[in-house]
Amino acid sequence: MLAQQLSQLESRREHEQLRAPPLRAKAGGLHEQLLAALPFQLTAAQHRVSEEIAAGLTRETPMHRLLQGDVGSGKTVVAALAAAIAIDAGWQCALMAPTEIWRSSISAS
Repeated sequence: MLAQQLSQLESRREHEQLRAPPLRAKAGGLHEQLLAALPFQLTAAQHRVSEEIAAGLTRETPMHRLLQGDVGSGKTVVAALAAAIAIDAGWQCALMAPTEIWRSSISAS
């Protein structure tokens, strides 16, 4: 148990030494445009988590976060909002979503 705790402490210290570019949502940028284009309002939890992630993206250390939730809880829209911030900052993003969503968008086209 001690060895595990020491290993985790060492890993945490190494992670804190890493640097990342701070990313901020632009006023009127893609993040705001995506929010305005959604055909629904975010739930309180989605809004809170989206703001927490946006705040995490402004730090100069890499974010280490796992977003969990039931099917249909809005994880994809929260991820898309985070991606919009990164895209506005000039970075590329890859967003992986469940196959069913992809198939639905293809057959609707």
